[in-house]
Amino acid sequence: MKFFSLIRLVCALLLSAAVASAFLAPKITDWTGPLTATANPGSDSQTPVNPFATRYKNADDANRVAIFLPAWSKTPNWMGVVHGLRIIGVPARVINATSQLTTSMVAIIYTGTEYTWVPTSLDIYYLEAFVSKGGQLIGMCNIPVSLRGLFGVVSQLEAAGGTRAAVEWFSVERVPSILRGMNFTEPNDYVTTIWDDSAGGGFQTVGYASTVTVAGSTTTTYDLTTYRAAATVFRPLGYAGDVYAIGMDLGYWYFRAMSEDTAIGYSYIGLFQPGYDTILRILKNIFMRTPDFITIWTVPYNMGLTFLTTWDLDTAVAYPHGMAIAAAALQAGANGNFNMHTKYVSDAYETDYFQYGTPYIYQITGFPPDSAGRASIDIASHSVSHSPQAAGFPLGDNNIQFIKAQNVTGSYYPAIFVCDPTLKNGIPTNGVKCLRGGAGSNYSFWTLGGSVFGEVRVSKFLLDTLLAKYNTSMSVQTYRPGNLAFAKSQGQVAAALGYIGGSSCTGNGHNTHLPFHATHNRENTVEIDYYEFPMSISDGDMNMSSSYFPGSSLQRQSVVAKQIAGYGGIYTILIHPSELMFDKLQLQSALHDEVRPYAFFANTTGFASWWRGRDYVEVSHSASGFIITARVTFPGPVNGLTLQVPKTWHLATVSAGYAACQAISYDTNTFAVVFTATKSGTAILTFNWEFEGFPIAAAQACPSFASPRNPQCFGYEVLVASFMSTYTQLHAVNELILDQQSSPNLWTQYTTDQRLKLQTDGDPTSYSMQNSWYSTLSKFCFDISVYSTVTFDLVAPPGSDFFVSLVSYDSGCNAALATTTYIRVSDYIIIDGKNRTVNIPIKDLNPANSKNVKTLLFSNLAPENTVFYLDNVLVKRRCVYAPGERGLLGTTIDSFGSLDRWVSGINSFGGATDTVGMKFARMPFLNQLVLEPASAASYFYSYFNGTVDGTVGGNTHLVISMSGPAGGSFDVTLMSGVTGAATKTLTSSAYGALSPTAPTSFRIPLTAFAGVDASAAYGVTLKNFNPFNNSKFTLSYVAFGPPTADALAPVRGVCINPPGLAVSNFCSYKSYVESVNELGGASGDDNTAASFYPALTADKAAAPIGKVVISPLLNTTYFKTILAAKGCYAATAYTGLQIKIAGPAGATARVIVKAGTAAGCATSASFAAKLSFTGLATPIVATLPLTGVAGFNAAYLQSVYVDGWSTTNSDHEIYYVSLVTGVTSNTPLAASTGPDIVQRSTSCSTCTGTVLWNWCTEKTATNTTNALGGYTSDDSTMAAMFKGPTGAQQFIPAADGSSYWYTLFSTTCRSAGTANGLQIIVNAPAGSSFDIALRYRTDAACTTTGPELTVNSATYATFDGLSTQNITIPFADFKGLDPTKLVSLSFQKFSIPGQAYSFSCISLTAVTRPPQCLACPAPAVLDFCTSSLPGSNMLGGAASDDHTMATNPAVVKNALALVPKDGAYWYTDLACVDASAFKYLVVTAALPAGASFNVEVQTAVDAGCPAGGVRNKASVSSTSYVTSAALTTAQDIFIPFTAFGLANGATNMARVTGLSFSTFSPSDGTATFSVKCMYWSQYGVGGAMKRRKARSFDEEL
Repeated sequence: MKFFSLIRLVCALLLSAAVASAFLAPKITDWTGPLTATANPGSDSQTPVNPFATRYKNADDANRVAIFLPAWSKTPNWMGVVHGLRIIGVPARVINATSQLTTSMVAIIYTGTEYTWVPTSLDIYYLEAFVSKGGQLIGMCNIPVSLRGLFGVVSQLEAAGGTRAAVEWFSVERVPSILRGMNFTEPNDYVTTIWDDSAGGGFQTVGYASTVTVAGSTTTTYDLTTYRAAATVFRPLGYAGDVYAIGMDLGYWYFRAMSEDTAIGYSYIGLFQPGYDTILRILKNIFMRTPDFITIWTVPYNMGLTFLTTWDLDTAVAYPHGMAIAAAALQAGANGNFNMHTKYVSDAYETDYFQYGTPYIYQITGFPPDSAGRASIDIASHSVSHSPQAAGFPLGDNNIQFIKAQNVTGSYYPAIFVCDPTLKNGIPTNGVKCLRGGAGSNYSFWTLGGSVFGEVRVSKFLLDTLLAKYNTSMSVQTYRPGNLAFAKSQGQVAAALGYIGGSSCTGNGHNTHLPFHATHNRENTVEIDYYEFPMSISDGDMNMSSSYFPGSSLQRQSVVAKQIAGYGGIYTILIHPSELMFDKLQLQSALHDEVRPYAFFANTTGFASWWRGRDYVEVSHSASGFIITARVTFPGPVNGLTLQVPKTWHLATVSAGYAACQAISYDTNTFAVVFTATKSGTAILTFNWEFEGFPIAAAQACPSFASPRNPQCFGYEVLVASFMSTYTQLHAVNELILDQQSSPNLWTQYTTDQRLKLQTDGDPTSYSMQNSWYSTLSKFCFDISVYSTVTFDLVAPPGSDFFVSLVSYDSGCNAALATTTYIRVSDYIIIDGKNRTVNIPIKDLNPANSKNVKTLLFSNLAPENTVFYLDNVLVKRRCVYAPGERGLLGTTIDSFGSLDRWVSGINSFGGATDTVGMKFARMPFLNQLVLEPASAASYFYSYFNGTVDGTVGGNTHLVISMSGPAGGSFDVTLMSGVTGAATKTLTSSAYGALSPTAPTSFRIPLTAFAGVDASAAYGVTLKNFNPFNNSKFTLSYVAFGPPTADALAPVRGVCINPPGLAVSNFCSYKSYVESVNELGGASGDDNTAASFYPALTADKAAAPIGKVVISPLLNTTYFKTILAAKGCYAATAYTGLQIKIAGPAGATARVIVKAGTAAGCATSASFAAKLSFTGLATPIVATLPLTGVAGFNAAYLQSVYVDGWSTTNSDHEIYYVSLVTGVTSNTPLAASTGPDIVQRSTSCSTCTGTVLWNWCTEKTATNTTNALGGYTSDDSTMAAMFKGPTGAQQFIPAADGSSYWYTLFSTTCRSAGTANGLQIIVNAPAGSSFDIALRYRTDAACTTTGPELTVNSATYATFDGLSTQNITIPFADFKGLDPTKLVSLSFQKFSIPGQAYSFSCISLTAVTRPPQCLACPAPAVLDFCTSSLPGSNMLGGAASDDHTMATNPAVVKNALALVPKDGAYWYTDLACVDASAFKYLVVTAALPAGASFNVEVQTAVDAGCPAGGVRNKASVSSTSYVTSAALTTAQDIFIPFTAFGLANGATNMARVTGLSFSTFSPSDGTATFSVKCMYWSQYGVGGAMKRRKARSFDEEL
């Protein structure tokens, strides 16, 4: 029944399947790779690199901070100081002699706390000279005794770790610029926390006694007041420079934070904790105190904040939800990154859903690029296993491969197990520690087979391979481990594989809100080409409220983001698009809007590339008079790079090949120079020196770089409910993980085909129709006005209906408001028992407060005892509507309003739609199919599933909405006829011009397609795209449209039901849709008319207005409505037959009324009346008398026909046919003297292979010989057999249940040849079944007949009474059958007698049957995954219920279905089976809520189990071993052998002779107990874990 392909494949963490559709995703199980080993960086610690052998040893450059390293090998943390300065944008160089200070203006003496430097007298001389001339000198930690006078430090005290907990910065009156930018009203900005103050765990610091204190320290142990200064500033008398002492080791802090080895931050995530950023800001401020400087700002384009939006796709449902949240980000003008979990191993942690996500990844690659031409929505790796132990993974094999997702030698196959000693594999075998599975998990896990190389290398291989197969230039360049569990060696492995960065940690955990440059093992030895971008917040750490009030997520994070922007920090948000989607979408959008004025939006991949380029930019400058020349060397394009220069520098010129502008810097402290065009090489800039306050020249002024919201509307959809997940069923939640329930008088059940069954109460005297079902959409309420439509799929029987509404709340989302708008479903679809997609505009639902909607409500489902099937509940944001949609006149061919429809290759007519030869055909947004033709032969097509009348409803044009390259064009071909043979091609340029920025509506008159019959249109193709090389065309819709563009349809009128007893009532549409009238008789035109269709309104394409339109092809064309298909209909209670009909003025037609001539109606007579029409606008109401007509008896009424049309090929309209009383007849009826009705057979399905019966071509229903010459009969057991209106053979089984039918294959026996099964095409009553039996010969002479072998139809098809089922049955299901010696086929045991079973054909054919479930574990006694025989077990023993069940046991959907009544039992015989090697008997079963049954074991007392010997019987109840109230899906029931105790002596499991079920509760003949497996096991609960791929112990989102 599943109409859509993507949504139907899987739900969160439970199921995975391949996509079978127009879009064929690559199968990862075909892949092996990578094929070459990766360079192995190792995981051992490295020898610290010599700083003077790195790029940081620059030539003399007065523009850089000089970092003096008196003994670098003893202070390896020097790299942290260099990295820190480059991060904050301060150019730096390392020196090893104080004599090299002469050309610098700022110098740092770096010795750390572990080394005491003793300067020479020459060192002292150079240092004093440096400060004397105006140099800024900074000492960190230990100040040598001989330099304390220079530093103004009287004395110092080295404090061990744990002594000081925080540093408080003070405003310094003499040199306030060193604390510039600090907010002294925000504690986290002026108090730097060293959170771990445990003894020996915190930082070793140095306290000073000095005259000018910049920062004091708070302590946790006693500390002398004179040593509480953590930082000081001093200017020696007569000197021009200042000297600073900082009592913290920046390099040590940097590396300790990078490795997260202790809790140096007091929060993990979500707060403003600048950490060592404060020291970097102070160092930058000191550097900018020099007269001339250039620093590099941390954010592109002079913005205040780099905002990275990231989404972790680590559940299956995150893929469709991810498409929505990415579209919403682009709508907000923001970019983003998908971190893809490449899960291909099903284990206790999660199910393999990466294959499921591959079609979505294809669509993701179609998101439009950003302004720089890079991917706006990029793809990163999020590991293979998502293991909580990943931080402790070993390095692993650098040649590890993905080998077809198999667990074979050399293949990466990490498996995760639940830690539980009672489970198999529940105890770690590799020494790892059990860890919780992430936030909210109820289980701990351990991982086997994990490695760093496996996680990083294999995940990149999978994603890169997929992206290459999708013909994209994208590749994976960033990485985020699952659970942020980063291994120390992860960085160097990632760098070796070509990654350039990642987001593996939190900013709070790393004491920074800035990116950082990673190193080998995160140690102070060797830097690697890899950068980290810490996370600021995740959705798991927010309350998801998008309202701005104190304490809300939006308010708190807006404040944090603004604080981080104070010095150009980075804000990275993580959102899991798995649940609470409307809340998350709204919060994301609100946060984007909050930071928009000062944020640069980027994705991790793009910003990593930019930051990497920034890190290699080098700047220098020189001055000559009032002209300053700056040199900026770029490694490649780094557009948006922003320099900060003094406010006296005014940009004059920029060298060729580069472009730049000037503005006040974001922090207002400097001028900013923003590069808008860059390349590899050196840019030369000149500046004119002007007095501060002189305005920036207009020619050089920068525009605003703030990212506006995208003015183009992007469409997307949010999946609310799909009814696929055991998790959502058991927890009564939807795909948003919010409440989803029904009222007590509305019964609900998840069906096996993954829909929701809703059944109303069967008591018509109760308040059964005051029922409801609701699905909660939002936790905090959301603004639904952003969206356009509520959509769901529905199967409901004719005559049923219910209301749909939206429940909204007050402004505080505290109290529900009264709902005033209730929408009838029947106003939007034909309710006809078929699958219909309901689309209800939000504007029609009209919630009381659209800004605060919380719940979707279905109510008053009616009538009683009615079953509805619900599926695919979505809320959509549609931006484009085609003709035929949402109130527009026309007929939609395809508007690409559903991703699943497009991927499935289905258009609005149910026909095929796809592309051929395209490089790309992706749908990143609703209503935007992006086509990139690969050649002139590339084309798009949409065929109509037969022919359709494109002119219906007054359509006059073919309308195509398309955008594309300016000056481009494409050709349009319209086809007609049953094969599409008539074609005409036109070029688009004759009807409009393409635009790259907005779609053009190409309106082509249907008359322009010369030679094509638009009233019998077959399909449309778009082809010959020009240009086709790297050009994109975006198709919004294809439709038939009216003469005027965007014409609105009239408001739907009221459909009035006919008077009296309706026979055919086109208000309900039963007569049209099912070809069945209100009395159950056949109705329609039997395809005799040129056209026959319902009259519909255009705005609600399935809303009837009470009539059908028939255009007669010939005079003999007819409309019929049969009152009694067999026998007569007694209409004596009525006086007239009334028909409302219209036709062209002056035209006539004939009414034929057939009635039997005697009781039983074996023969009939025809009576006729003439109809005269007055025009379509004035229908006539003809009332024919049922009394007083010679020869006519109303007791024998049979049928009504209309034929004899005087005007053919013209529309006529039939409203109804009804039986009335008390109405005066106005149209005389008399015995017919003209020709009788000529019945026409309709189409009938045929079989393939060797046909036994093809009733479609048989002339009568009584033929006794099949196509092979075999005799056929029912031995008069059927109540009736006759040919139906379609030609199919109708079997009506007798009420006593004894009916059967058989056909012989030949007079002896016949071989099936190459056929390996049966094909039977049949339509049967809803819920019915029947047995299919084969007989065969057992000897070569074909004289001895073997036993009858039987299967039940319910194993192969579920009948709904409406649709014809194509049943194929492998001969293998008939256990023991010899298909070379077939004798007979029979149908018997029809479960619902008295109703028609309609057979079209039977054949011997080739059957391909995919596996339907996993085989039961060996040794199995029962395994209905591989057997369909209810009468035997897997060991050859018989099985039976001795006719004690309410219905015969049958195998239904791979399970034995038992429907017990009082005293019922079921048993199976075993031939002295030895089960003593096992400990448990396991029954895999699904039970009704609260149900139970007894399991009995029968064993023999004597060895050998002699016949007639003594037997022991022991029975236990399932209630002791079933823990849930209802096993709605099959689950294992483990019964220990010890539970069977004593019965007539010890039960000996070495001699088992039988097993049985009994004492069923309930046993009322309605409840079904479904048994899939019965087997022996050595393990208890969880013992079957390894075979249950669809089962997860931890269904986390």
